[in-house]
Amino acid sequence: MKIRNIKKQFDTIHDFGFENLLIGGCSFTYNNSESDSCTWPYYLRDLGGFKTVYDFSMIGAGNTHIKNSIIYGMEKFQFDTANTLVIVQWAGHDRDDYIVDPTSLNDYPYRYHYEDNAAAGITGGQGMANLENSEPIKQIQQIKNKTSRSIENYITIKSLESYLTLNNFKFVFFEYRDYSLPGRDSNFDPKLFLPPAITEKYQNMMTVMQQNFYRFCLYRDLMEDDDFHPNPSGHLTWARESLLPSLVDKLAKM
Repeated sequence: MKIRNIKKQFDTIHDFGFENLLIGGCSFTYNNSESDSCTWPYYLRDLGGFKTVYDFSMIGAGNTHIKNSIIYGMEKFQFDTANTLVIVQWAGHDRDDYIVDPTSLNDYPYRYHYEDNAAAGITGGQGMANLENSEPIKQIQQIKNKTSRSIENYITIKSLESYLTLNNFKFVFFEYRDYSLPGRDSNFDPKLFLPPAITEKYQNMMTVMQQNFYRFCLYRDLMEDDDFHPNPSGHLTWARESLLPSLVDKLAKM
């Protein structure tokens, strides 16, 4: 978990009444700078009247890491239910994550430690995953297919939903990109591989933003040079025009 000392830049538009913003996600969430805001959680902190962002995101993370890091962090740090809003931007369903001995990791520039001697081992990201050269991991990947991954990811997401509900936290889940658009990753829509009853439950867990993050930035030319990740202007504009009003509507119904 990271707590960055980033100064407030923008006036509050809507005060949600929470001190803590607890977030999880991948590179579409992770703030690359320790001193400046460049992604939506830190812009939302200002716009939504939050005091502190508790950041469990990691570049290249998959959904298992997102679930694991949030649950372990909440168990460890015991956040105040009444003052904490949890927002999760779920990542690619094509990724595998593990909790591993840090000595097993390669020179991937990003690290997430659960404890000093336990770290996140991930396989996602732009060809830089910290377990990419592991033969056992490659063997595991070979015995999975899109149906097995869809089931696994559904259970992962449902597990976090159940945990947060049981512990009386208010939370919002959403997906990082529109599956109807091509992207520079191998992600896929899990709803195509789940039975109708499970698909409906999956859809009910997700908040549909007024405008999908990836689609919003792609069609407004608010992308990084890789033409896949939204740039800081995209994060800020989407946070103001889509995320904030969507959260106002969602939380009013909770």
